[in-house]
Amino acid sequence: MIKENDMNRHQLMNIEEFCNTFGYSQEDLNYSYKLLANFSILANSYSHDTITCDVQDSIANCNINGASFDGFAILLDGQILNSVKAIEDIFRVNDSVKSEIVIVKSVLKGLNNDIFKQYLSNIKQVFSVVLGEVDTSNCSSVVQSTDTISCLYNQCVKTSNPLPDLNLYIVADELKASDKKKIKEQLESLFKSDKESFSQINSFALDTAELLTFYSRTKIRESVEIEPYKTSIPLPSIHGIKDALITVVSFCEFKKLLIADNGSIKTSIFHDNIRAFQGKTIVSKQMGETLKQGKFDQFIAMNNGITIIVSELKHTQGGKLELVDYQIVNGCQTCHVLYNNRDLDGIGDLLLLVKIICSTDENVRNSVIMGTNSQIEVKREQLIALTGLQERIEDYYAKIRANDNGLEPLYYERRSKQYVTETKVPQNKVITIPIEIMSFGAIFLSSPHYVSGYYSQIIENLKNKGRGIFSDAYRVDSYYTSGLMFYKLSQLFGRNQIPNRYKRLKYQILYASRLVAEINYREMPPLESAEIEDYCEYLNKLFCNDVTCRKCFGTAIEIIDSVVSGTITDSIAQNKEVTDNIAKKIKELSEIKERTSSANVQEYKLQDFLRLLDSNKESYFETDSFKLAIDTLAKQVEYAENEIVIVAGRILNPYINHSKIIHNITNFLDKGKLTLVLYGSLNELTKSSLLSRLALLKTNGKNVVFKYLSIKPTITYNNQKLNFNMYAFDGKSLRVELQRSYNTGRVWLNSPDIVNKYVKEVNVCIDKNGEDIDIVRKFGY
Repeated sequence: MIKENDMNRHQLMNIEEFCNTFGYSQEDLNYSYKLLANFSILANSYSHDTITCDVQDSIANCNINGASFDGFAILLDGQILNSVKAIEDIFRVNDSVKSEIVIVKSVLKGLNNDIFKQYLSNIKQVFSVVLGEVDTSNCSSVVQSTDTISCLYNQCVKTSNPLPDLNLYIVADELKASDKKKIKEQLESLFKSDKESFSQINSFALDTAELLTFYSRTKIRESVEIEPYKTSIPLPSIHGIKDALITVVSFCEFKKLLIADNGSIKTSIFHDNIRAFQGKTIVSKQMGETLKQGKFDQFIAMNNGITIIVSELKHTQGGKLELVDYQIVNGCQTCHVLYNNRDLDGIGDLLLLVKIICSTDENVRNSVIMGTNSQIEVKREQLIALTGLQERIEDYYAKIRANDNGLEPLYYERRSKQYVTETKVPQNKVITIPIEIMSFGAIFLSSPHYVSGYYSQIIENLKNKGRGIFSDAYRVDSYYTSGLMFYKLSQLFGRNQIPNRYKRLKYQILYASRLVAEINYREMPPLESAEIEDYCEYLNKLFCNDVTCRKCFGTAIEIIDSVVSGTITDSIAQNKEVTDNIAKKIKELSEIKERTSSANVQEYKLQDFLRLLDSNKESYFETDSFKLAIDTLAKQVEYAENEIVIVAGRILNPYINHSKIIHNITNFLDKGKLTLVLYGSLNELTKSSLLSRLALLKTNGKNVVFKYLSIKPTITYNNQKLNFNMYAFDGKSLRVELQRSYNTGRVWLNSPDIVNKYVKEVNVCIDKNGEDIDIVRKFGY
């Protein structure tokens, strides 16, 4: 938890609120501060889309050309796109692109000269490499991009777009005015000789108080005040519409709605416009030519105008209008063409016909969008996507929240920043359309290698391969399930329960975890069939249970480790062969499970297997089934789901192959997946061998912790002598099984020395009815 003496109470509360809202661990105050700084700066000043945990992960602790940054983001038209594929996609789709680079250094305590110099050195290092590769004045200099900055410069040069703006930030807890001035001067002098390599260079120095002001602004609905050219004409009273009017607005005023403070176009205001900017169309070219010819006075007569929907419309002093929470639902092409020509002399006097409709009724909003877009050429499936499937997906998420049936309450965001002002909505539970696209594509279309680019291009790429993402024929259950699995995986990353190195392969993990879950169920039915509902219900229950969820993801990661070695790169994440190999490995695991079932081992769980042996020890000793079961036990260690149990007891000793089990366990340890192994009464030779192997692994830098706990063969509990049988430890929980006799119930009990040293809560249960008990103890160490 964040300590109060690290900062004042107000600052502490804001950081805790941020961490709680996004589901981040609060163990490391410095890291929480860095995340808050990145989010507040980008959400307040640059990005117009919802900044999800997934996006924040791509920003934090970036390493480029050997230089690391607390926060690094590339923004194209206000959208954060930190991958080579996404950058290439958006330049392919859009004619004109405004690009920005934001680099943040945040230090909670102790910003000193050495830290600042290292920040400057890292920035210089990155751009000296890039600018050495790319001749920004010659499009023939374009080379293959090896990182995001090189890719951005290559694309800007290749498409004759302006070079990026560079925005440099220093954030520290306490900064004097003199410190800020000095910092800004040093940042601005960094590229004094390379100014032509950027459109603009901006520098900022913020203290914590200013940062928290940025953060508070992110929670306020956007509003803009404009002054119409002439008196507005109100429309007659309309059912479901609070207020409506038609007015004429100069482009000089309209820019307040369209362009952000940093000069980029506000992409989020077009999220309800189903005709996203089409780029180089005949209509947009003709419109652009009209503007370049200076025919500003003719524009209002030649253009259909712009329709805006607002949730609140205020008539202010002097005939001005304040638009709150507004969306441009018709006129996307017009807005983009005007933005691309915004610097033409005299364009500020151009007049636009604007219709403003105030309504919070979703049905009315959809009717307006349908009506305004059906008057022009819009593909029918675009309209269906708005009024049909998207609405049903949102409703399904809402029904899950209302039913309180044990499933995770999540929020589907059809409009950008739809829930940003709703303080009761945890932001890490918001599933945006891009998240839905990428998760659904990875999980249900078996295409994790295709979901790393710009999301509109992802839809197009999958559609071309006959795998549509948003289809009116699909059952909506699968959309919630994909959002749920994404949320649960993000939650584990946010709590540092999965190493950050796997974040680049998160969509491969999602895909693999679905296949792992199928091992104990059945193959996925068609997305159009009624059977998909039962299939999704099974997945929902599995991933809403913390234990089975962690085991499923853990097995998926173990499978991925067996397929991928070395540094995880974007090229690995985009490699179809990796996807195919994951599926192949899981198929092999499924076949092992089937063989286990044929050996009368009822479930693929070691404790169940032991109980089976215990109750049938006499009949199993001389059978082939028993020998097959022992082989299966040894094989299981290789595919253990975050839990290894080494068993030694009178029953197993005659047949168990200690060497084989230790070999498989140490292979598992080599992959860095096991943190702790405890065992019972193995013979001294086996014990010595395992201890030596663990010590060697630890010496070689593996994440292995070994604790040997001596438990006496008999323990007295409630005046009863109890025989020790076996116990197991997975690094976080312990199970101890004690038996009074072979034919009576079991007692699960914590060892006293473990209780004294590690246990946070202790509950001792005795099964008096002879039924099985599975008590898991929680530890902190």
